[in-house]
Amino acid sequence: MSKILHIVYTPMTGIGLYAGYRGDKWYRDRIKIFARTCLSSLDNQSNLNFLQWISFREAEKFNPLTEKLAFLIHDTSIRFQDIIFTFAGQPYWDDKCDPGIKNRTLNIARTIRNMLRRPQFFRNPVILFKEMMKDKNATLEQRIEESMKILRKYWHKEKWVYFSRCDSDDMLHKDFLKEVITFKPEYKKAIIAMNGYVYDIPTNRLGKWIPETQPPFHTIIFPAEIFFNAKRHLAYLEDFKSHEDIPRLFNCERMSDGKYCITTHSGNISTIFNHPWRGEEITINKDKILADFGLK
Repeated sequence: MSKILHIVYTPMTGIGLYAGYRGDKWYRDRIKIFARTCLSSLDNQSNLNFLQWISFREAEKFNPLTEKLAFLIHDTSIRFQDIIFTFAGQPYWDDKCDPGIKNRTLNIARTIRNMLRRPQFFRNPVILFKEMMKDKNATLEQRIEESMKILRKYWHKEKWVYFSRCDSDDMLHKDFLKEVITFKPEYKKAIIAMNGYVYDIPTNRLGKWIPETQPPFHTIIFPAEIFFNAKRHLAYLEDFKSHEDIPRLFNCERMSDGKYCITTHSGNISTIFNHPWRGEEITINKDKILADFGLK
């Protein structure tokens, strides 16, 4: 019996503002970016002993674009174990949906700003603002339980779950998962990646990424019986609300630098290439570095 079940988690929809969905144009573009970046980098891993879990809102179950995504994955002939779709929303606390006047006022301002910048993503502002007033985190335990009903089918009584995250437009170095599995499993332990790369898709520019806070590249180690139990899963995470909380809540070990790459592109609202955290631009060996992330 295997000791470790490794899951790479990718949220697709259901995150943050705009009711967790920026419209079909955004979704269609994101599927293309996902195939070129996240999926390609996972299929390029030197350790293929893992599952990818992709989460959606319930509404995407009935969206024809989700069927197109499923066909795309099927046609890719992935080399790793399998890809699992769930439709209960993301299993993390959503820090963009905290209740409270201050946070909601900030979210309204963000939404108005982004609607002015990218009106093509926002066709029904009334629905967006209505959804913004809901406390989406109130259903977190329920969302986790609904997802676990699907994931438990893939659990063959391994003792530990390594839960790594790779967002739908990010990339992992080919040896990311190989290195993660070298860390010894322990209770309340996390493996963190700190410095990496940033790649601008439209201009084909690559730079070092040196963030001042913990980026969203981490692996949380769960005892399997806790991971698959929604109530115990939440208790294990304590007051986790953001990837920046990882060093505070877990005993962290840091993996080697250069093991992830975030991307910037026309549909990316929050990250830009000319960011204060971007270090020197890379021109020497750029193609080799990108090839190590599976970028073709």
